[in-house]
Amino acid sequence: LMIVVAIIGILAAIAIPQYNSYVARTQVAEGLQLAGAVKTAVAEYYQTNSTWPGDNATAGAAASYVGKYTASVSITEGDDTNPSVITVTMLGAAPTSTAIQDGTLTLTAAAGTGSITWTCDGAPAATAIEDSYLPAACK
Repeated sequence: LMIVVAIIGILAAIAIPQYNSYVARTQVAEGLQLAGAVKTAVAEYYQTNSTWPGDNATAGAAASYVGKYTASVSITEGDDTNPSVITVTMLGAAPTSTAIQDGTLTLTAAAGTGSITWTCDGAPAATAIEDSYLPAACK
């Protein structure tokens, strides 16, 4: 009986942290999904105007994107040398996982030949979401 209890304890010690990491990645994925509409608005604005939008309203995106775990999705100022950056901010309280509360994820636009590419990163450094919690699309 003691051997069975020890085995269950070892399995629980491995499974619980993995499950918490999975939950945090899933919650960050919600923010990334909400950013999809904003990415489209930024791309359309750039293709039409050849400049980067400075905020959600300029890009034609909704003023507020919120979710169960996401506090905001917003565009920050950009120009030809510093393109638009979409910042996804996670909620700072439950039900958001404590590992990502108030964390931020940035999507940086870059104009390519006939297309726009996006770089996904947990940034800025003070509030960055750790790489281990970023969805596979950001790694």
